[in-house]
Amino acid sequence: MQIEGRVFVVTGGGGGIGREVVLGLLARDARVAAVDLRADGLAETVEAARAGDRLSTHVVDVTDRAAVEALADAVVDEYDRVDGLLNVAGIIQPFVPFSELDLAAMEKVMAVNFWGVVHTVKAFLRTS
Repeated sequence: MQIEGRVFVVTGGGGGIGREVVLGLLARDARVAAVDLRADGLAETVEAARAGDRLSTHVVDVTDRAAVEALADAVVDEYDRVDGLLNVAGIIQPFVPFSELDLAAMEKVMAVNFWGVVHTVKAFLRTS
């Protein structure tokens, strides 16, 4: 895949695997919109990347459909297009027997890991 000069959106870009994906894309001369729930994590990504205007950061909760739709518009306004979306944001439930797993924890995992992906894919397809 052609990476150089392309525009990518990476959810979970404020830490862990998401940050590494952002840094890897930037190392290959891509432009990246890094998305995360945590502003401090995004600031650390900016510091690690030292990519100037090839990196933008966006504090967004991927479970918030309206915020994700606004994100898609903002990224397209900034870069004129999006060539790829990498949904890296995700959370994991506690490692306990299923019978002990709290329903609220399950719902949060589904909201981020499933609905977050659905929201971002739908929003960015709308812009293409």
